[in-house]
Amino acid sequence: MPYVEGKSIWEWRASEEFDAINLDDEIMITVLRGDKGDKLGRLSKEVCGEPLYHPEINTLIAPEATWIWFQGAFKFWSSFEGENIPLEHKKFYLAQNPPEKCGQMRNPETGLTSVRAGYPEPVIYEDGTYEYTDEILNNLTGMWADAYFEDQFAEVWEPTIYRWEWYVSNSYMQAIEDNTIIVCIMPVAGCMWKNNWDLDVVDLKPGDEITTERKGSLCYLMSGGLCEVKVEDKVHTFNKWDCKKLTKDSYTVKNTDSNRIRLMRIYKK
Repeated sequence: MPYVEGKSIWEWRASEEFDAINLDDEIMITVLRGDKGDKLGRLSKEVCGEPLYHPEINTLIAPEATWIWFQGAFKFWSSFEGENIPLEHKKFYLAQNPPEKCGQMRNPETGLTSVRAGYPEPVIYEDGTYEYTDEILNNLTGMWADAYFEDQFAEVWEPTIYRWEWYVSNSYMQAIEDNTIIVCIMPVAGCMWKNNWDLDVVDLKPGDEITTERKGSLCYLMSGGLCEVKVEDKVHTFNKWDCKKLTKDSYTVKNTDSNRIRLMRIYKK
């Protein structure tokens, strides 16, 4: 997000492992690190610049810049004080990205969801179903969630779930573990979404591989760990945080790291 003096919360810092890079003079990529207690957020809607409103409700926006999560844990917080958010908008938001359909919201091996605690809490019935009652939602002063990277795993390429956020004045993410890592994707000018940039992610366990297609008119692949990228009869090595342009139609990416890695594909439609 853009920095506005006195209205931005910017306690995270650039990772020493990575120098910011410029993609085609349109997008800046930065790796940020937050330790326990560090916040990144805003105290005013002015920080949002000229956001893109959600096509269905005007209380959600796609901000000018976005980020992808690669490590650690954090708390999301959005205050509803003075915002007058309609009940139906709250219900719409809570229905997005259900864990059973989105790897970025759950780990299929453990069955855990990435949100371990949060508010509002649903009413859970004896048959296992649940709902967020109107009474709970009408009395909300905000929404928060504690989320852990280890509890999510995208088995196939998925669109980022961090495109839409509440259009409120007071909102932040706070690291609740040391060495929490995100990659920030910021346009050189304007709004990345309005400029037709988009991104998706996938996770690979050690030794796993996945076919990766080039998307859009410009396409880059960024890796959160060591991997091999095969194309035709050539094999390229990607080190951690390498970000390279894809020029062929299809590639095979193999995780050669000793740990699970996340890949990010950023492209211009």
